[in-house]
Amino acid sequence: MSPARAAIPTVAGKAVGPVGFGMLGKFDEAGMHYGTPEANSLHLLKYYFEQYPEDASKVVLSIKGAFGPRTGPDGSPEGIRASVEEALGVLGGTKTIDIFECARVDPKVPIETSIGTLAELVKEGKIGGIGLSEVGANTIRKAAAVHPIAGVEVEMSLFTPDPLHNGVADTCHELGIPIIAYSPISRGWLTGEIRKLDDLPADDFRHMLPRFKPEVFDQNFKLVEAVERIAKRKGVTTAQVAIGWVVAQGAIPIPGSARVERVVENTKAASLTDGELAEIQKILDTFPISGERYGGAQEKLLNA
Repeated sequence: MSPARAAIPTVAGKAVGPVGFGMLGKFDEAGMHYGTPEANSLHLLKYYFEQYPEDASKVVLSIKGAFGPRTGPDGSPEGIRASVEEALGVLGGTKTIDIFECARVDPKVPIETSIGTLAELVKEGKIGGIGLSEVGANTIRKAAAVHPIAGVEVEMSLFTPDPLHNGVADTCHELGIPIIAYSPISRGWLTGEIRKLDDLPADDFRHMLPRFKPEVFDQNFKLVEAVERIAKRKGVTTAQVAIGWVVAQGAIPIPGSARVERVVENTKAASLTDGELAEIQKILDTFPISGERYGGAQEKLLNA
């Protein structure tokens, strides 16, 4: 079996299904900067586990922190410790932190220093394992030399197959590190619901992303149409094909949705044959995506 299609290992010592979406897939990813300091995803998780304490042991909780939307990453020992303590305070004992990862690599702090601090927190029992987010292959190796890495979270989708070409996926497979793929449906592109720019609400943040700009929209939509044809032939949704492709790369996809029916749909990834995977690769080669993922300062923090 090729590395890209290898079985997905455990995360933080707990088995994770082939598709990890929140409670249904037994993997939940939360960001301390997803919302305000008084009402972010950790507050939502606390509320959930207060209502359903029996689920706490069933879920691998990975938290991204040590990052401020305005200040950027803080990988210093002080910054990391403050972030972990804040997360523990919000959770209030309702759930342990199975994995903690700095949301981005701090360019001012050696990765060995950041991982060393996280290793101390593991020994202290404050976090269960260490994750990495948006890192390059060399950084993964440096981090793994300091402490075992429980998971590497990167954007991976048909719109962003970059980890398959920049050494990240190969390095993770070689070292036995799970790949956690966020935005596997390409920020909604592959839901089938975005067919023209007017389909996005006027205040939708995606208007600010380079891949949704008017000058590249039609070019990028060509890939969506091509994947739709495969989905129609298989009798599944475009999103299910997109998620199935991520699973086939040996990654754990974590799509997000605000609708219950969409969450349920996303747990049923399409099973793709070798022939269909080859067909999708031809599509990717034929319709390259235009535009950066974030643009500006945020783009510079990717693949660090």
